[in-house]
Amino acid sequence: MNCLASDSKGSPLNFKPFKVFYSDSKSMIWVPTVFVAAAKPSTWTVQLPENVIDEEIGILLLSEDNFYLANWISPKPDRPLNLVKDGSFESIKIDPLNLETTRFLVSSSNLAWKARIDPTANCVAIIEQSSIDYSAIPAAQDGSQWVQLTSPCEPGLGSQRNRVAISQVLNLKIAHQYELSFYYQAPLRTSKQTELSFSYSPTLITSFTVTQNTWTLYKTVFTATLAQQTLEFAENGLVVNGGTALDNISIIEIGAPESRIILDDPSLVSDDVK
Repeated sequence: MNCLASDSKGSPLNFKPFKVFYSDSKSMIWVPTVFVAAAKPSTWTVQLPENVIDEEIGILLLSEDNFYLANWISPKPDRPLNLVKDGSFESIKIDPLNLETTRFLVSSSNLAWKARIDPTANCVAIIEQSSIDYSAIPAAQDGSQWVQLTSPCEPGLGSQRNRVAISQVLNLKIAHQYELSFYYQAPLRTSKQTELSFSYSPTLITSFTVTQNTWTLYKTVFTATLAQQTLEFAENGLVVNGGTALDNISIIEIGAPESRIILDDPSLVSDDVK
């Protein structure tokens, strides 16, 4: 974190702190830390642990003889915008009074996600959205619903299924970095393994066998090469009557934004160091 001291007119306040402490809005305890660098007489870079970056942060500067110099409060940063629409599959709610806890959505009924199936299969591209919460099957990772990468060959609860892929077009900034995260688990009600793949069209990112029977987090970072790229999750396993479950899909733009705390009131600085 960069700390810049200036007066109400924007002029730098030139003083040299010797010690620095930070406190976050959760712990409310002053913790000693160190200066990483001093770019200018009135600007210092303060080292902070990653687990407090998302909190409201206080910075306290002291002189060598523990004389109070100044402090700042950095407001809690806004939560990064998730570029994935309906990443937790909550926009179309399943009727909680309906004992049938699965709903099948044709692509046209879901404004965010589109579905496709194996082109050789005589099935319908349908998104299977589920909402189940009892001891044999875990609840959704986020919210109350998730999807499985399997599609019935007819609308309804038919026994014949086929592998399915879901996709969404994203608007990105070329050459910017993004973090993709999502939760997945093996097919519900079956012990058979599936194979999940995901891509930023047209490039396949990775493909792996899914064995986890509880929600498992996956994260990766990628650089956008196009202004519009298609994020796709596909089921590539040999099992056609069960697909990997997905929930809480997120893509956020990442980087190292500078956090600048401005001391606008010079009265907070001792007369000895103005």
